[in-house]
Amino acid sequence: MKERNDSNPEAALAFFYFSFTDAKTQNAIEMLCSLIKQICCRRPDTPQSIQSLVEYKEKGQFPDRKTLENTLVATIRGFSRVFVVLDALDECPFENGEREKLLESVCRVHNQASQNLRLLCTSRRETDIAAVLKPMLSTHLKLDIDLSAHKKAIDHDIGLHIDNTFGVEPFRSWPDEIKSEARAALIEKADGM
Repeated sequence: MKERNDSNPEAALAFFYFSFTDAKTQNAIEMLCSLIKQICCRRPDTPQSIQSLVEYKEKGQFPDRKTLENTLVATIRGFSRVFVVLDALDECPFENGEREKLLESVCRVHNQASQNLRLLCTSRRETDIAAVLKPMLSTHLKLDIDLSAHKKAIDHDIGLHIDNTFGVEPFRSWPDEIKSEARAALIEKADGM
């Protein structure tokens, strides 16, 4: 999809990964800033809302979440289609209401830019996330795919990856019994992820 849209000046692709190992990526502000930057880089012009952000920097301030949401929407509106991938929403923590803020931002941006925004979100099944995303699935063109129904196939794929990793040094020299125990433990702890 990226290659197909790189040559299309009317389309843009942006993504954000909420990593459980990087606290910086676990909030709505970082997501909004990253998406704005990625999408704006694809535009031939600079929207007024982006230019307005300079005023914050000059004053030594940082824009609030609502301002960033509006800036993202304005940036998206410069394209006929914008594809946004938000991976691992469930990695955004509940502390300080961060996940609630994230979900509010996703919902507001989607509602304001839904005509040209194509959104792909991944997450474990979490009640709060489903409550916000389900209403966005109201038309026949939107999908909700539950991969947990395919746990056996996912565990098989994880096992293949582990086997491949164990086939190279320093793991190749491990005893088969240790590899087998480690493989089983890794698949169980991965929980389909």
